[in-house]
Amino acid sequence: MATDMCTQMGLEVNTLSQLDQDNVRRQLSPSIKEIATCLNPVDLTGSSADDDFVAAANALAESRDIDVLLLLLLPYFPGCSPDLGAMLSQVALRHGKPMVAYVPRLDKYRMLIEGFEIYGIPVAHSIEGAVHMAAALKRYGKARGVCG
Repeated sequence: MATDMCTQMGLEVNTLSQLDQDNVRRQLSPSIKEIATCLNPVDLTGSSADDDFVAAANALAESRDIDVLLLLLLPYFPGCSPDLGAMLSQVALRHGKPMVAYVPRLDKYRMLIEGFEIYGIPVAHSIEGAVHMAAALKRYGKARGVCG
């Protein structure tokens, strides 16, 4: 669904190179390494923990083929802490890579959402909204000559 929306908005969602796929998989915890999908989109499954999300985001941020990190978080998995938003924001800041997050608008995720917002990472409360934000970042980058 999100991939189709990205395509409709003019965003390219290409399959990751084998090198990038291997880099993502190598950084994941042993418990999900074999069951996670590392193509693009990356799907870490409900067995993942904060460290897996941070590891995957780091690996993707290192790729020259990724212009924007679009994170679709359904934080229903047991390994998700309220600190995940702040932890993922640090990845974007460290790599200088634009990031947009989707997190459902529920009171129990307020702290996770604030972890993104305090570092200036935009958070949408619908997948469509997140895709629109990513498309706007692409247009902004293109106007400034920093991405294709």
